[in-house]
Amino acid sequence: MKNMVSQYRSCIAITTDKYGYYGYGTTRDKTVIEGKNWGYAWKKGVFEGLLVYPIAWCVDALNNVFSAIKVSGLSQLLAILIVTIVLRLFILFTTGLKQSKTTAMMTTLQPEIQKIQAKYPNANKNQYEKQRMAEEMSRLYKKNKINPFSSIIGMLIQFPIFICVWGGLQGAACLSSDAFFGLYLSMSVKEALFNGSMWKTGGAVTALILFILLIVVQFISMMLPMYFQKKAAKKAAKLGKNPTQKSQNNKQMYFMIIMFAFIIFISFSTASALGFYWLVGALITIVQTIISTKLAEKRKQKR
Repeated sequence: MKNMVSQYRSCIAITTDKYGYYGYGTTRDKTVIEGKNWGYAWKKGVFEGLLVYPIAWCVDALNNVFSAIKVSGLSQLLAILIVTIVLRLFILFTTGLKQSKTTAMMTTLQPEIQKIQAKYPNANKNQYEKQRMAEEMSRLYKKNKINPFSSIIGMLIQFPIFICVWGGLQGAACLSSDAFFGLYLSMSVKEALFNGSMWKTGGAVTALILFILLIVVQFISMMLPMYFQKKAAKKAAKLGKNPTQKSQNNKQMYFMIIMFAFIIFISFSTASALGFYWLVGALITIVQTIISTKLAEKRKQKR
């Protein structure tokens, strides 16, 4: 019983009803979850009241709206899809637009950046060259109205939102009530893959497909800005080898690898709903990157 209770985390529901499942295979027993209100969430904490409960509430409410759809679990996917789009639009209009604009402008400025870096090939070792290069880069950024730290600021703002999304999707009781092609979205990919009965019901196959799609799409979304940067930097390729640029590229690559590994690990070990949220978010990021880069190129041509 203690083991069951420790694994049962989906407990945020609009109304008191029976949710969830115990065990695997063909036997499914639901339990009564008491309906929660916003006041209850605020008592748990600021973030719980501000974002965790509203996210779980929206998923539950939208799931009820789409409940007429006869395909099992599809109403839950549609609910997560809409919540993801709304959250991404919120992020876009708060910090995302500025962050995307900065990234796109940094991409189009790669030839100028490489020229400056080529003037100070030993900037990663020589303090004088490092200072001079920083001054020229600062002038270039100021001229093009770029804040190179905007991406870091954006990530700091988005991180608490991600934690709240994590809590909201883990807490939505409706995600543990119906399976999409055998996979309960409250169940982790790890849990589905390492349970024999889930392979019989097809849930493990669904989890594996979701996980593979997430890996591919997330990889593309993270590497696409670097691809555009390298493409733009070809104009300055004749400047020769540049240790400073190579050092900075390596640091950027290490950061991307760490972030990619973190997302994959979390998606593998937490609720599948979070993996679907990240999959949709990565697709939106790809479209956003392409559009912002094209717009930045047009703005540069006009100048």
